[in-house]
Amino acid sequence: MIQLLSLLACSMAGQWDKAGTDPVADDSATDSADPADDTAVGDPTLVISEIMKDPDAVSDDYGEWFEVTNVGPDTDLVGLAVQGADGNGFVVDGALPVASGSEVVFAVSADTAANGGLAPDYVYDVADLKLSNEGGSLTLVVGDQPVDTVAWDNLPSVKGHAITLDPGALDPASNDLVESWCAAATPYGAGDFGTPGAANDSCEGAPRDSDGDGVTDADDCDPAEPDVYAGADELADGKDNDCDGWTDEQSPAPGSLVITEIMDDPDPTDDDSGEWFEILNVSRDPIELTGITVSDDRGESFGIGDVIVLEPESLMLFGASDDTSKNGGFVPDYLFDTQLFHLGNDADEILLSLDGVLIDGVAYDSDFPHQKGKSRSVDPIGMSSARNDDPAYWCEGDGDYGTDGNQGTPGGTNDSCP
Repeated sequence: MIQLLSLLACSMAGQWDKAGTDPVADDSATDSADPADDTAVGDPTLVISEIMKDPDAVSDDYGEWFEVTNVGPDTDLVGLAVQGADGNGFVVDGALPVASGSEVVFAVSADTAANGGLAPDYVYDVADLKLSNEGGSLTLVVGDQPVDTVAWDNLPSVKGHAITLDPGALDPASNDLVESWCAAATPYGAGDFGTPGAANDSCEGAPRDSDGDGVTDADDCDPAEPDVYAGADELADGKDNDCDGWTDEQSPAPGSLVITEIMDDPDPTDDDSGEWFEILNVSRDPIELTGITVSDDRGESFGIGDVIVLEPESLMLFGASDDTSKNGGFVPDYLFDTQLFHLGNDADEILLSLDGVLIDGVAYDSDFPHQKGKSRSVDPIGMSSARNDDPAYWCEGDGDYGTDGNQGTPGGTNDSCP
């Protein structure tokens, strides 16, 4: 890149100090940009008018391109320098005439079978300039003057669609404004959308992505917040980032959930209906249970596919049946199928894991207190993922529940052990 800058300094009138700051730091496509910024550099005639940074039909390394429109008189772009946000770029090293009002397409490949089906006017090396999918910028420099810059951090971003400038905004001031851009709607070549080398689509009535999070406003649960949309990572920021109705829920970390009570041998209730176990959120954050696997060492398991959030200090009761006339008279929060997972009466394991990481596990056997018709219950002082491994913190459940005379506290606070 140092060699590129040295060549640029020799081949262009004046000097361009690439080691310094962005030549037009304020000329970015943001709502707060000053449209007068570009006019301070002379008589700009070139406008960045379309950017394909994230093609879908082909690889980025072959399908990236951008378009420049000449809004001034006929000219030749030989010596034009293009700079990316990371300081990389290239210089047009040969004649590239462009008529007034015409578009010039710069692309990383001229092979229409590889680039998605467009015919570029100039091909550059993707190693010299890479268009970031998440956020980036392009700056055009003529002589020693930067004439246009576009940053797409907050522009509409839809995979497979070029970011296109409304035809009514073809000047270096208007293309600083977020509302001047939209996702291209015209298909080309292999199936991506854009108008390379042709008049741009109008943005009037086009789907908008006001916060630049890749989700159109119509499908975005909060079009003003870039970190809030369905499927986003939940952050500890007081927002419902993933739009699931819960705020600041976290993925379970090892030890954040604790197995606190197990009914493996109800009596007279049938095991296939009356088995249950419960877990407690001992962390200070809401925990999302989605994706957790419950298993044992014999290969039995079930997964939690529903979106479930467990609040701090709250219990989740898992049961084999929700039919209170058959299960002994308790109401579970989540059902499991005893054909996929059941609780052995003499010894078994309950293992909670997420993506192969163990959150909590209990392996009970004859050392754990056990009596038919009574649960195995953890003393309140033993409710941690370390202590509940120790049979000394367990005792038989006390107090009748339901209709069949079983004893335990399903979904309730455990009794202290004698």
